[in-house]
Amino acid sequence: MVATTIEFPPFELDLRAGQLRRDGTPIPLRPKTFAVLQHLAERPGELLTKEALLDAVWRGVAVTEEVVRVVASELRAALGDDRAAPRFIETVPRRGYRFIAKLGAARTPVPSAIGGEPGFDELPPGWGCIVGREGERAEISAWFRAVLSGRRQIGFIAGEAGIGKTTLIETAVRDLERTSGSELRVARGQCLEHHGGGAPYLPVL
Repeated sequence: MVATTIEFPPFELDLRAGQLRRDGTPIPLRPKTFAVLQHLAERPGELLTKEALLDAVWRGVAVTEEVVRVVASELRAALGDDRAAPRFIETVPRRGYRFIAKLGAARTPVPSAIGGEPGFDELPPGWGCIVGREGERAEISAWFRAVLSGRRQIGFIAGEAGIGKTTLIETAVRDLERTSGSELRVARGQCLEHHGGGAPYLPVL
């Protein structure tokens, strides 16, 4: 079975829960940031170019290479890493990134007697599991049906940090993609915090 936990003391990367923990304490990461860390940690010692990371984590999404640099900075902050003397993620100038942490034991899940449901390992990188939220998902589906009937819709998903807004949106979009076929076109964007110069229209990208 595929390992679902990667340990690099004092950190633990729980792939099933989509969570980074330090000594058991969760450290919040954006889904794409988690996906980059997972992609690196699953390939220890391997040099991954920015292009490879973009293809693995942002496939089909129009972003610039700047987004990889921003995510790398987020990971250093979360891990308390130093770019000049890294312990976890090494930057190879003008080439890419390498995961250099000393790995502990990788744990695999206990087999389940329950079958028929897709497991976490079948979800795309950066996607978590959603429990409940049937009402919210139904409302988003209703927005889409209204669009198909010719009525424009704008919806806002709001709430406190960490309650699962991004996971809800990703799950709802996946629901729509699964049921609507060629009728749906999805465009994604996000605002990225950065320091110094940035790409034009970075918030739109």
